[in-house]
Amino acid sequence: MAKPYRKRPGSRIGRRALAVLTVLTWANAAHAQEEQSSAPVSGKDISRPLQRFDLRTEFDGEGDDTSAAVTFRYDRPVDLGNDWGINLRGDLPVKIEEGGDTGVGDALVQAIFTHRVNEHEGFGFGTQVRIPTGKQPFGRGQWQFLPTAGYRWLQPEISKDSFFQFIARYHFSSHGSGKPTISELQFTPNLEIDLPGKAYISIFPSTDFRYDFRADRLFVPLDLEVGKEQGRIIGSIEGAVGLLSRDDGPYKWKVEVRLGYRF
Repeated sequence: MAKPYRKRPGSRIGRRALAVLTVLTWANAAHAQEEQSSAPVSGKDISRPLQRFDLRTEFDGEGDDTSAAVTFRYDRPVDLGNDWGINLRGDLPVKIEEGGDTGVGDALVQAIFTHRVNEHEGFGFGTQVRIPTGKQPFGRGQWQFLPTAGYRWLQPEISKDSFFQFIARYHFSSHGSGKPTISELQFTPNLEIDLPGKAYISIFPSTDFRYDFRADRLFVPLDLEVGKEQGRIIGSIEGAVGLLSRDDGPYKWKVEVRLGYRF
């Protein structure tokens, strides 16, 4: 006579563990989705990044020369719990010189830890690394490091998602390629104003205030960006000119057009 089938205790424990893991995974994903939906549409808030893919096209002029770059960017924030997170980024630029020569530039990777202090304040810190993937003249041929820190304050008296943040980076590089090493402070006092219809205007959106320690050179730009989200598509345009600089500054003018998809 066949023995009646009995469920093994281990199988019940395994199913319960799987169910708990599924619920926790779903809850974490739901929390991340809620955090994303409450973040400013630009994705520039250092403490509230967005998961998105961007296609960025930048034109800039230095002296009589004009160059262009198309950058593929992916940002992936990861929730670590207790109002902590980490924002991972990867950039792959394709550079176009004035003569029409095209090549891959130096790739960038980023890891920025983020923390919400309270309802109105947050901060982030971490680093970016530029990898010498591009051959000259499209790449610099040096490992470049940009340790970064920033603090953000919401400005609800202006509008719901308006904020002010101060972000600073120290850009330095390794020896190699026959080019001089980099030693430069980059920073920005960024004010972003939330507008009706998921639009915004950002004053000083990039860390383009720069002090070059090697050349004893200060660069001060006038830099503005406007953008709007439609569905999950984000579009923006940024324009900047150098106000206080010498002829060997990073640019005399630049324009960047961005088309992004928010996940």
